[in-house]
Amino acid sequence: GEALKDLGSNTRCKGHCARVRKSDGSHTLLRCRLHSSEPPCTWVRMLASEHDGSTALWSPVSAGRDHISSSEPQGERGVNSLEERQRIEAAFETTAHSLPKAVWRHRRLTSEHAMGVELSDVQNVKRVFMRQRLNATKLGDLEVAAAKHRTWPVDDSAGFFPTSFVGRESDGKPKLTLLATTRSLLRRFANAKDAVVHADGGFKYNLLGWPMTILGGSNEAGEFFVAGLGLTSSMKPSHIQELAQGFRNAAERSSQQDCGRRFSMTDAEAAYRNALAQVFGTEPLMCWFHVVSACKQYIEAHGHGTVADRAALWSQIHKDLEVLHNAQNRLDFQSRCRAVLAGWRGAGVPEATTWTDKQNRSHDFVKYFEGYWLAERKEFAWGYSGQVTATTNNQAELAVKHTRRDAGG
Repeated sequence: GEALKDLGSNTRCKGHCARVRKSDGSHTLLRCRLHSSEPPCTWVRMLASEHDGSTALWSPVSAGRDHISSSEPQGERGVNSLEERQRIEAAFETTAHSLPKAVWRHRRLTSEHAMGVELSDVQNVKRVFMRQRLNATKLGDLEVAAAKHRTWPVDDSAGFFPTSFVGRESDGKPKLTLLATTRSLLRRFANAKDAVVHADGGFKYNLLGWPMTILGGSNEAGEFFVAGLGLTSSMKPSHIQELAQGFRNAAERSSQQDCGRRFSMTDAEAAYRNALAQVFGTEPLMCWFHVVSACKQYIEAHGHGTVADRAALWSQIHKDLEVLHNAQNRLDFQSRCRAVLAGWRGAGVPEATTWTDKQNRSHDFVKYFEGYWLAERKEFAWGYSGQVTATTNNQAELAVKHTRRDAGG
């Protein structure tokens, strides 16, 4: 691709060729291969692949901007390294393209099956790269950047941080709480009196793996709108509650209205469920999609027999779950639960899904469904709320997906 033309392959120093260190499919760390030289070459780049197929070559702030043209191979190792660089250069010309995931070390280029890279490996490489080369991981730098956008802007569409804290916990660990929004988004949320509050999050937005939270609402038609983006350094319940409280305070300040709500919608993440309930005074609703997905995974993992046997079992259980989902109200839901559970026991579902853990405790699907879903997360029937509301958190999750893509993750 065009971005690879400037990687330094015999263009600015003798025998140099970029060496791919690790790649996660979106970001690839590139270093000069002249590791045995005098003086050593410190050239380094990060190749980023955007979601639209384009590429960008990130350069360090200072060290490693240019190749050291005076570097020469030293000893037998240096000569061998030079020969390998030449082979890799040829491989780049015939194999490399704009997607970094297709660019591997030389032994992978010549292998029939390319080897994958663990996400943790890529995150470690990127973390070291950013710290050593770009000097962009200090809390002080983040505090300075956040401070520039704390003031409430006059422009309703201008982004700012109505809630921001950059510092450290009592144990010395970094603590970050950032809420990004606009005045118009806050007022839209405040004016939607009957909206269901939504929250969902993702973890692949930054080098440290800190969670990004989407906050928003949905109307009676199930249409979702984003109201704010939050970044926290942990998923501790108290930390997520702090973020949610900051969001409500900002919405009420912007609109001069009470922003308490009746219902909130999340997946099974307890931190989100509890935070929205505490901050907005809501009754939690459970995402129907997550219930179905989790139950299917349980049957696939613990169902007995062949793949076809498990598929047939899941088909019947799925139909029964739909019966529960279509309950008209809470009393109807309880009645349907009793009937479905009795039917599962009569059909031998516990025996078909029983398994024993390392502590010699017995488990089966019916116990799991009663204990995990019906006891603690039973709000997945569309009639449970007594009014027309969204029944899934999928639109919030879709917003998470788009935000991750836009962030290059």
